[in-house]
Amino acid sequence: MKKRPGLMLIIPVLTILVVIVGALVVFLKGDSFRATSTDPLWDEVISGSGLTIIGTVLYSNGNEFILDVVRQDAPTLRAPSLYRVGDDTRIWQKNKWQKLNKAPEVGTVLLMHVPFTQEPTGIFIDHNYEFVKGSIEFFDKSKVVIAKEAYNLDAAYVENRAKGRETGAFAVLYVTDGEVESIEIWPREIANIANLITESRKIWEEDGFIPTDIQITCHDGFEITGFEYPFKSCLNEARNLIYTLEGEFVASEMFLPFDEFEMQIEFRKTIYSSTWESKSLDELGLDESDLKIAGKDYYKETYFFAEDRPGYLFAKSWQESFYTVWKEVVRDDVDSSSEQSN
Repeated sequence: MKKRPGLMLIIPVLTILVVIVGALVVFLKGDSFRATSTDPLWDEVISGSGLTIIGTVLYSNGNEFILDVVRQDAPTLRAPSLYRVGDDTRIWQKNKWQKLNKAPEVGTVLLMHVPFTQEPTGIFIDHNYEFVKGSIEFFDKSKVVIAKEAYNLDAAYVENRAKGRETGAFAVLYVTDGEVESIEIWPREIANIANLITESRKIWEEDGFIPTDIQITCHDGFEITGFEYPFKSCLNEARNLIYTLEGEFVASEMFLPFDEFEMQIEFRKTIYSSTWESKSLDELGLDESDLKIAGKDYYKETYFFAEDRPGYLFAKSWQESFYTVWKEVVRDDVDSSSEQSN
């Protein structure tokens, strides 16, 4: 009996297909396990230096969002609280970096890498937790109620417990398998942030100041600070607006333009740099009555000048009755450093 040529061809082809399908299944399962059991491949989005930041989104509008962080890290001694989704911003989803088109939602907890701009290159949302967010309807030692649902707090770490007793406070819960591991509580007035940013921009625009970087802090009230540049090694103008928790305007403040890298400030269109020398008034040949206020820098440190000492500024030292001496910078040096920074 003769064998059919077609049948002889089908058998090895089917065998090869079975082997290929089996290999794909094994590969995909292995790759899925590898991808879901490891951290995001940050090397794919990090280029150059920057900061790694963790925070909760307190404001989200279009491509802008605000994190609850005000960092004190070198080399800049500050990081902006307002970030923007840029052309290079990626988010880790489905085990790969994907283009992010809009800001993350309020209440989302992010881990992200930020170069020295306010546009992060990589954003990771930890999906090991379920993030529950909303206004507190009830709060005591053992439970919290949000959106009519009660959560047990016996095993949870509570941030700002005292504020939780205020009905209407904003809370973010980290929940795993129905159990709350931690809860962050913010004053209910946090909802005013969106309006405060809009109002602040209007005030600055009327003064001809257009900030590209905004920072928000909240204590007994809100302080909205606008910066001309984010993380740029050149003289940076900064202005501060103060509001009550209810959003009522209190005062405005203009800071001396400062350079966070070169430790320089500008006063009356003259640039000064710290000599790191600390001297008493006697050593300087000055009395307190000789000192007049030049202004404050972003760190709220006050600078003084003396009319008979052109070319110098003075700032109070940590030693009582001592002052740090700031000396005028030669204009040629300033111009060359400015060109390098740009």
